[in-house]
Amino acid sequence: MFQKSITEKQLLALELIIASVFCFTPLLFNNPYRINIFLSWEGAYRLYLGQMPFRDYSLPMGYGYWVIPALFFKIFGPYFYSLIKAQVFINLVSVLTFRSVLKLLGVKPIVIFFSVIVFCFSYVSFNFWPWYNHVVFVFELVGIFFTLLAILKSEGWKVWLNLCLGAFFTFFALFTKQDIGGLALLIVLGMLIYNAWLERSAKKLLAFVGAYAIFAAIFILPLLKYDFLYWYNYGQPPHKSRLVITDFLNEILGWAYWEKFFLLVIVLFVLDKARAGRAFLEDKKEVLFAFLCIAIIGQALIIPVTSPVPERNEVFFYAFGFAYCLANLRLNLDLARWPYLAVCFTFVVFWWTGIYWRNVQRVISKAPTVVKANEKAGKHKYRLAKEYKSMEKLFLAENTLEGIKKIMELDVVKNTDPKKLKVLNMSELTSLAYEIGYTPLTQQPMWFHQTVSIFDKEVAWFCQKVASKEYDLVIFESVSPKEVINFYPEDVRKCLEQHYKFEFSFLAPRHPEESYVYVFTKPVEQLTTSDTLNAGRN
Repeated sequence: MFQKSITEKQLLALELIIASVFCFTPLLFNNPYRINIFLSWEGAYRLYLGQMPFRDYSLPMGYGYWVIPALFFKIFGPYFYSLIKAQVFINLVSVLTFRSVLKLLGVKPIVIFFSVIVFCFSYVSFNFWPWYNHVVFVFELVGIFFTLLAILKSEGWKVWLNLCLGAFFTFFALFTKQDIGGLALLIVLGMLIYNAWLERSAKKLLAFVGAYAIFAAIFILPLLKYDFLYWYNYGQPPHKSRLVITDFLNEILGWAYWEKFFLLVIVLFVLDKARAGRAFLEDKKEVLFAFLCIAIIGQALIIPVTSPVPERNEVFFYAFGFAYCLANLRLNLDLARWPYLAVCFTFVVFWWTGIYWRNVQRVISKAPTVVKANEKAGKHKYRLAKEYKSMEKLFLAENTLEGIKKIMELDVVKNTDPKKLKVLNMSELTSLAYEIGYTPLTQQPMWFHQTVSIFDKEVAWFCQKVASKEYDLVIFESVSPKEVINFYPEDVRKCLEQHYKFEFSFLAPRHPEESYVYVFTKPVEQLTTSDTLNAGRN
């Protein structure tokens, strides 16, 4: 048995088992309240309610990211754990697409097998919550797959269908996040330009560009009347560019050791192959494989600057660099034979011990590592938020949970029809919309990071509404300036202190424990007659 090679079907089955373990494992854990996950929840919840981006609320980016989470809200309910279920699906798509891309490029099954393992360890394992800087890469990968399918395999009408699908997902990447979506477009155009040169025909290139333009028009033109060109960030004022050359130099020259190592090795392999001259240039699979791996690693050098959240957002490059290196190693042994397979598998797993060791610690621990660290460093205890359906299986500080309970017990919350309750929620506790039952306000930005999603004009607009007492309840989070300045606009808090009644404050669901949520209500003397009658009836 051990002298035999594992078959391609056996490799595929083993791949799928391993990938499934990585993808479904997050469902087994209780998790801390992750920074920025409130945006994922609110964007999906607004779509779940039928609100339309830009028409009902504004964003500095497209809404591509929230489509899948909103679909899972429809299926499983508007809960944070529905987001993790959505991420299971997204991770499965990413693994299957990655292996399909390698297969199209003619990579050997055994190399695909080990590359998928590296992809799971280095990328999938980090992404158990959905985030737009992750989903955009998955859309990019799907767009690359369909484009490669049109270039390398499809015939007849399927060529044009796959080009259209490639254009759709490449555009949807741009409509999810501008930086990675723009890089995705450049990569796909690079592949098509090479193919046009080789085939002496630009038909596929022009078809892709035409389809991309059509999809862009379909999605963007209906939004122009909703001030889309003001909100969508393409570098125009009042948005600020993140393209600061010193930041890129610091990242590329100061760090990025693995990226530069893989580039060195890949370039050496390409130089060796290029000695064959035109024969190499005319080998589509060889050239596209090298081009794609170099392009993806180049992308990984850029996005830590343009998309710094979450950390290690660029780790998808490991699998591409590893795949190219292993595919081109001249080994006089068959890695598909059981003994060699076992040795190679052992050392690949050993390479990524940090990943599964952290998961082992999570299994044997009663709480996530970050929760235990907070309890050790601070004075707050944490527990599962079992009493709130949208937040069950999430660890929150007892002080935070007590603050939520006090919000629910406010007279304005208990005595007002939730459908009529006007709540300005400038905090990370966005799922209070579900718990209380109020509808997120429309005709305003979806989130409130000053200089990113709102600007001076909007801050003044909110202050005017506060001065006019237009809100029944305001929940404002003050994030420590040690983390980020004006994550929520402090000028609005100053306006609230002038015009609203401060009720209480409590610890924000954020790590480290340096941020607080402040709760304000409309002063009693400002209640209208109808408000008073309504309160009396209740």
